[in-house]
Amino acid sequence: MTTTSSIHYNRKKSGFTIVELLVVIVVIAILATITIVSFSSITTKGNDSSTEAAVNAFKKKADLYTKDGPTGAYPIAATDLTSDTTKSYYLSDYTVTYVTTNASRTVSASNGTKTINVRKCSGSLTSQASITATNITGLQIISWDFSDKNYNTTTIGTGNCPAA
Repeated sequence: MTTTSSIHYNRKKSGFTIVELLVVIVVIAILATITIVSFSSITTKGNDSSTEAAVNAFKKKADLYTKDGPTGAYPIAATDLTSDTTKSYYLSDYTVTYVTTNASRTVSASNGTKTINVRKCSGSLTSQASITATNITGLQIISWDFSDKNYNTTTIGTGNCPAA
């Protein structure tokens, strides 16, 4: 004969309590949060590394252009590095845009791993339009910094790099 206490005992063992389910849900939420934060940090570091590779590739190709190029100076347009695939200074895989103002920058968080902007520099403060192969003394490379969520600038050569 079955008593009521044994029936009650069997019912209690047949499922999970609300508290047990809540504990499991909280543990899963904590683990998911840790995973998402770790993944975000790894992605940011990877994007910064890709951006650094793009900047370094441009710097090397710009230096090669000064040695092997037709003018013996820094390139004054993106096509100087991207138009002739037979040249040692040919740059592929990256989008290079020469900009004249801060408003004309095209690099951002959405394209910053493969896109860089460049400003020409000269010995005296002048406008971007008046810097030519005869007076260019350096380049300012503008890239996206994924860690700081802002623009990062690197200068090769010397001179002033006006924003207009």
